[in-house]
Amino acid sequence: MRSQIELIDVSGAKRRKAQNSKNTGRQQWEKEQTARRQEAIKQGEKRQTAKRRRRQKRRRRLRLVFRIFAAVFLLGILGRLLWGTGFMEELSAFTKLPWPFGSREEQEQREQIYAKEDSYPPELLEALEKNPELLSFVEGYLSSDGSVTGGLTEEELSQDFPLLLQYDARWGYAPYGDNNIALSGCAPTCLSMVVTALRKNGDASPNVVADYAMERGYYQDGVGTMWSLMTEGAPDFGVRGEEIGLDKNLIFARLEEGSPIICSMRPGDFTTTGHFIVLVGIQDGKIVVNDPYSRERSEKLWDYETLEYQIKNLWAFSLL
Repeated sequence: MRSQIELIDVSGAKRRKAQNSKNTGRQQWEKEQTARRQEAIKQGEKRQTAKRRRRQKRRRRLRLVFRIFAAVFLLGILGRLLWGTGFMEELSAFTKLPWPFGSREEQEQREQIYAKEDSYPPELLEALEKNPELLSFVEGYLSSDGSVTGGLTEEELSQDFPLLLQYDARWGYAPYGDNNIALSGCAPTCLSMVVTALRKNGDASPNVVADYAMERGYYQDGVGTMWSLMTEGAPDFGVRGEEIGLDKNLIFARLEEGSPIICSMRPGDFTTTGHFIVLVGIQDGKIVVNDPYSRERSEKLWDYETLEYQIKNLWAFSLL
């Protein structure tokens, strides 16, 4: 009798243990499901928060763009209202901003040019929009016959490194390549600056170097001025051009010796296609640049690191 009772107790204990184990497993499963649901909710909330932030960011950008356009629009209206009072001219002189903030005289020049827009080459008007410094040159384009009207001045010859501009009316209208010196003659103008600085004579004005480059085949249609002008052509003007490596210490050493360096430039601060500039010295640890296409850029001092990635090739010059 006792043994039967013990067997019944043992059997009941086993059933209770199995039931408890089953309950424990179910509770564990429910906990895991709850944790998964909570994690899914958290992830959903994170995604919703990210979406809200992206929407808010887009709204802020749109508001900023709208405000900029509104400010430009209102500023244009204000400028028109104040034009003729002298205020806009004073603002332009103070800020040195280009058109449409230019002086009344510059505004009138532009109006005269665009009144005869069809008479100008499209590339010349496009160049004017990119570089307001060309305004006077473009204004005189229709009255020019493409001839050279002057050479280097005594003041330019007396300077250590004169800044010569390819769009100077003295030679800018003269033909070069498939255009004129103003638009295509950066390389001859750079070599002219170098020769003038080193030899101190006016025998190598930009038009003289441009004619030489054309006659000797240093200009290639569709490409521009050949690099070989800097090494093979330079000796005919009494200077030696030596291709050097793109090295900061070497460049600074050459400039400190008084050797100007012509650089062929990649698209960047100076050009959207290709361009030549002259490095002429060091000031306050920065490089002095003569850019034949921009007086404004020539008045700045440039960090080597800013120029480095834009320089495609370079040549240091000295007297023969």
